[in-house]
Amino acid sequence: MNHGSSSGLAIEAIFTQAILLPTHTMAAFSSSICIRSRSLSLFVIAALLVGCAGFTIGLTFAPCYSTICVDRWFPPQVRFHISLFYGGVSVAAIFLAASSKLKAFNSAFGRYLFDKPLPLFGLRLTVGGTSFAVWILALTLAPAAYWLPAERNFWYAKGEAIDWTQYMFRVVWSGVTGHWCDVMLGLVLLPVGRNSLISTAFAIEPSTLLLAHKLLAYALCACGLIHGLLHG
Repeated sequence: MNHGSSSGLAIEAIFTQAILLPTHTMAAFSSSICIRSRSLSLFVIAALLVGCAGFTIGLTFAPCYSTICVDRWFPPQVRFHISLFYGGVSVAAIFLAASSKLKAFNSAFGRYLFDKPLPLFGLRLTVGGTSFAVWILALTLAPAAYWLPAERNFWYAKGEAIDWTQYMFRVVWSGVTGHWCDVMLGLVLLPVGRNSLISTAFAIEPSTLLLAHKLLAYALCACGLIHGLLHG
């Protein structure tokens, strides 16, 4: 009887090991795949940023057949504008990568600023979310520093040639706000799906990406409305 019990326990132990071993192996394999896919996603994002930035700046040297060619009238500003956008996105990608890799960064950026959520939105502000909101605002509004003088000099010179400068400030600010829309549109077009490169590379929840996408879209609509009112 004892011998049978021992045999039963031995068989049970063998079956237990046979079940658990593949489970642990699969868990380790899944973790390895996850790390590899995250590293691959980071590499793809870096390659896309460099490639798209170079390609877009290269297009400014190509012939323009449009009625209004901004890159022909303001070549230094256009190329700096493109460089600023891709540089800002690259800096954000570096911080997100550090936050996903380093626990110190993750805990610092994930800390809540207030104990209670915002009254109207029902959201709790984190250090990371607030930092990125300030970064996006700066990335959007900063181009006014180099676009406003260039647009003002260009359009007022055009207006003086035909003795019409009364409402030229609207044309100038229409151009400046149009470049704000450039930045917002570029950020809205970033993929935010469940299996997107951003979600995989930086271990960000899809719900967080969708919220950021919606807020950026609202901001784009606001900038577009201001741009249209000034232009009209």
